[in-house]
This record gives sequence, structure tokens and C-alpha cells, in this order.
Amino acid sequence: MSKRAAKIFTPGWIAGKAAGLRKYLGFPAIGFVHPMDALDRVVSKPLDKSGTIYGDYEIVPDSTRFIPDGNAAYTDLDQRKIYIRERAVAQFARGKFGIEAFDVFHEIGHLVIHCVNKDVTRIVPDDYVYKNAMEDPERQADVFAAEFYVPAEDAKRKTYVDIIREYGCSSSMAMRRVKECNPTTYY
Repeated sequence: MSKRAAKIFTPGWIAGKAAGLRKYLGFPAIGFVHPMDALDRVVSKPLDKSGTIYGDYEIVPDSTRFIPDGNAAYTDLDQRKIYIRERAVAQFARGKFGIEAFDVFHEIGHLVIHCVNKDVTRIVPDDYVYKNAMEDPERQADVFAAEFYVPAEDAKRKTYVDIIREYGCSSSMAMRRVKECNPTTYY
């Protein structure tokens, strides 16, 4: 077995990519973005100057085995395709977002960071130890998802209750986001 390691990008660079993508796709700098709207726009617009469309997505049965248990979505970097479970789409249709939305934004992060920027990931053995947490492509996609889902600019000035109400995310994510963006804030 093997896994991937990535070129080290700073959290600030990744957050800039998330903010830039929101703007490019026509979403406001702050405020809720529906995960399916984000997917539809990401796969219909070129993400670099070459005009290349970098991905596609497919809604798959919940029983799909190649999506890790507990995850709502998965990206095949070689095929540049996001697979999303039916249950996640059903949750979104009911106005429930939470971790499923984070998963979708995480996978969009993989497309933006690891497919558009060619040759930034490499295959490494499963026992490879990352020299820096930001060398882990999963960590990079998490940073992207957090910024795309709940922009720091908004998290800095709101309580976690406001964030839950406005973004539909879980209380743990809202608390973590407020703490990351404004460590002096009390919940």
C-alpha cells in the first residue's frame, strides 16, 4: 500500500485559494455556500489559465466501497473526480449540512490544490512519516474546507452559535473554527 505526500503549502496560501475560489465561482466572501452549488460550479468552470476543467462529480450509492467508511465523499485524483454518497445529497436536500458539507468542500480542496497544481503530490509508502503536518494532502484539504465552509473573516467576529445557525455546521466545527480564527474569543 501507499499514500500521498504533497508539496508544503502554508495554511495562509491554502486559505487564499479557498477565498479566491469563492470569488471566482461567484459566491460572497462570507456566508453560506450550498455544497452542491459549489460542486456544480467547480466542475463547470476552468480553474486555471489553460481553460482546463479539472473535475467532475458523481453521486453514488451509499454502499459504494471505495469511499472510506464515515466519509460522505471521496476524490479520485487520477481521474479528477469527486464521488459523493446519496445520503449526503439527501441530507443537503433536507437542509442538513454538517460534516457531509465539510467532506464535499474537503474534496473540492483536493481538486483545487492537488489537481490544478500539477506534480504537487507524490506516492510514498504507508509508513512514511510527514516531516511537516502541511505535507499531508489530507491536512491541506481540511484547511481548504474549513476556510471555504466558514471563512476566517466571518469566524473572527461571530460566536460559535451564530456560525452553527448561519452555516449549518456542527457545534464542534463551529467551536474549532472560532478558536482557530480568534483564539481570545470565549464561546
